[in-house]
Amino acid sequence: MRSICAELAFDSRRMFKNKGREIRIDDVEFLTVTAGVEYASPEFIDNDFYFHRYYLDVQRSQRLGGLGMTSLSLFAGASDGSLPPQKYFTVDFGNGLLNESNGFATVADTNHSGSRVLALHASHRFKRSLFVASGLPLVKDIPLWLSVHGGVFWTDLHGNPAQRGDDDVLTASKPYREIASAWAT
Repeated sequence: MRSICAELAFDSRRMFKNKGREIRIDDVEFLTVTAGVEYASPEFIDNDFYFHRYYLDVQRSQRLGGLGMTSLSLFAGASDGSLPPQKYFTVDFGNGLLNESNGFATVADTNHSGSRVLALHASHRFKRSLFVASGLPLVKDIPLWLSVHGGVFWTDLHGNPAQRGDDDVLTASKPYREIASAWAT
């Protein structure tokens, strides 16, 4: 399975050089945009597949009015031709397309895959800021962190020739939605 890939990325996080190596500073506020394409063809490089695969990944994180951090994620992917199962787009229950802090929590231990995908996720981590901002004597000392998140994703195998194992591939042909809150100590 041979292919050629190209990716173009923008990352607003700062970098510095240390001993000739560039190191990215993990800023809490950032914007990343990544667009990519992958191509495989027996006429180009000897292999069994012919496909084009395209994707766009946008991640944004920023402070919101002194009340915590908001994160937004968008991932879109599409393909045509004979996409092998190893190249399907997958929304993973633990991490997958979205970074760890922006994952879908209620899909249990289930991955959803397909030759097309669209995933949108938003989260806001208040931490203790709501309790502290209340100024109320017992409330401001609550030692819990609060976060809320929500998202929607969709996957399908539209236009992709059937591959061995496709019967075991779980798609989300109707948009999967979730909204939840979480408490932590």
